[in-house]
Amino acid sequence: MNTTFNFWVNSSPRSDKTYEIYLRVTQNRNHKSIKTGITIGNRSDFNPKAKPLKWIRGLDANAKKLNDSLDKKLTLIRDKFLSLENSIDSPSKERIIKSFASKSTSDFMEFLNRIIERFNEGGNYRSSKRYGQLKNKLLAFHGDSPLPFDLIDVTFLKDFRISMIDLHQNTIYEHFKNFKASMNQAIEEDIIKVDQSPFGKYKVSAVTTSKEKLTEDEIRLLKALNLEYGSSLWHTLNCFLLAFYCGGIRAGDLIMMRWSNIVDGNLTYVMSKTRNNKLLEKSVPLIPDALAILKHYEHDGLTENDFIFNLLNREYSKFISRERKIKSGYEVKIFNQIASKNTILNRDLKKIAELAGITKKVTFHIARHSLLNMP
Repeated sequence: MNTTFNFWVNSSPRSDKTYEIYLRVTQNRNHKSIKTGITIGNRSDFNPKAKPLKWIRGLDANAKKLNDSLDKKLTLIRDKFLSLENSIDSPSKERIIKSFASKSTSDFMEFLNRIIERFNEGGNYRSSKRYGQLKNKLLAFHGDSPLPFDLIDVTFLKDFRISMIDLHQNTIYEHFKNFKASMNQAIEEDIIKVDQSPFGKYKVSAVTTSKEKLTEDEIRLLKALNLEYGSSLWHTLNCFLLAFYCGGIRAGDLIMMRWSNIVDGNLTYVMSKTRNNKLLEKSVPLIPDALAILKHYEHDGLTENDFIFNLLNREYSKFISRERKIKSGYEVKIFNQIASKNTILNRDLKKIAELAGITKKVTFHIARHSLLNMP
């Protein structure tokens, strides 16, 4: 019996705005589809008629890695088919799928690990980090023993919430939001039934908070500080003020800023994080105060690819595109170092605020909201 295997992509996006890729098993014009667990951000990047290892077009910087993952999935399912073909006369598509599905698990923690792995494979390290934090909270609450889906009921959720009583309500909400999304993913993959998820009966809500802002007078207090030239606090204040002058640049974007981002008196860059996960190019005029800060970091021997602030290892400056980072194996290292430097910046800002007599909690993100507070 002739059996063919072909990839296709769903026409409707998932809740995270990505598109799921399926493998269609066809026997005698009858079809059955298997979820690969691999997603892409743009549906047009997928080419169903492409040769092997070319399914995802090179427009996606992560194309090679995703194509390799699809090839491994295809090989796995074909091998399953050959194994069944050797054991019975003609394996049905249902038998192939059932055999492949036997890799699924009733352990939520194992399933959560698979979700985190998918995020890493797709280069979505922010989501990987968020779901990793959920995993750590569950491990602290439940321990490292298996967590069967059947054990996750309303009582479990209530007890889990109580275990995080010391956290801010919105932090608890974020953990529960990711928990619910994981359960919904398990439903999509036919690991559990809809009525097995307790999130239809139990809800955790976020609370409205006012975003902290600095006033014009408080910005003046920061600018008036006489910090030791070249010290960690001096560099941190420069980073914060430049972010403020340039419209509230996020810390991760500022840390990665290169001299090549300065074009014709403007700071031009692509935001690394947006609401809809789409690339957004920004161009901000550099006012005199911003240019004065940049002057401190100019010196002989600079190249356009050097980072403006020496917060990252200089060796990372040669990895301009995401594709080069992936090929080099440095993408995760760079992401982790950015997160580490962001922590250091916020730690220094706390000390700077104290020196300036500012009682508000000053973090790098506050630069964005302070700009909106200016007349």
